[in-house]
Amino acid sequence: MSRISRSLCLVPLMLLSFAAAPAVAQKPERPEREPLPEIAPPNPMRRPPIHEVLRYDCTSDLATRSVVWFDDRMVRLKETFRGREDIGSGTVPRAVSGASPEMRDKLTLHELTPDEHRAFLNRLQGEKAPNEGDLSTRGPEGPWVESCRLVLTLPGEEPQEHRFRRYDTLSLSLSRRVTVAEDLRALVEEVSRLSRLPRGYEGRAGDVLERRDGALFEIVRETGDRGGWELKGLKQPLTVLIPKGALRQEFVRLVSRRER
Repeated sequence: MSRISRSLCLVPLMLLSFAAAPAVAQKPERPEREPLPEIAPPNPMRRPPIHEVLRYDCTSDLATRSVVWFDDRMVRLKETFRGREDIGSGTVPRAVSGASPEMRDKLTLHELTPDEHRAFLNRLQGEKAPNEGDLSTRGPEGPWVESCRLVLTLPGEEPQEHRFRRYDTLSLSLSRRVTVAEDLRALVEEVSRLSRLPRGYEGRAGDVLERRDGALFEIVRETGDRGGWELKGLKQPLTVLIPKGALRQEFVRLVSRRER
């Protein structure tokens, strides 16, 4: 057999060997992993949330009083006096109908000392939790009689809410807890009469302050160097610049604070 014929015979054999060779398995592609969510590092400057321990609201056609005690030891007393146009028909005492505009909405803040905070909390927790509708007898009713609501959120107890009127006769346990709320209100009112800013008070834009001479000023903004406050008079066209550390020397009362 000639050399050319032998080569032609080998070609089909080579083609058959390639066709019979097993296919090389390809490795499956790995699915792309989803990126892990980014976890923000803890912020050491972030303050824990503040919760209400006690809320005591009393409302009549003359006024609304609200006492709120927070777990950061701050107590807020807000009083709203209604004028003649808010009450409608009926006789309105002169002291209410003739109230000056700045007295129609009065806000007072007071920070309890750690001992005061602990003492009030012990008084509340030392009483047996009142039951729902824990009333003895209903008292007189009318547009001038306050309707009250006491909300308690105490450690280790379920939140409680009680509604009653000012002259209702309450059970002993509920009456003692109402007394704690009234004592908190009296304490804040005494602070207001002493005319001093709350302990640890720091100014904020929108705060209305009473100066020693009785004039009212609103904090407008920080000064350019952030070392002081710019205040404007509410009755006089007067602008005052004062260092932040001098607020207590010039102003005696926080009249109101704008809600954020």
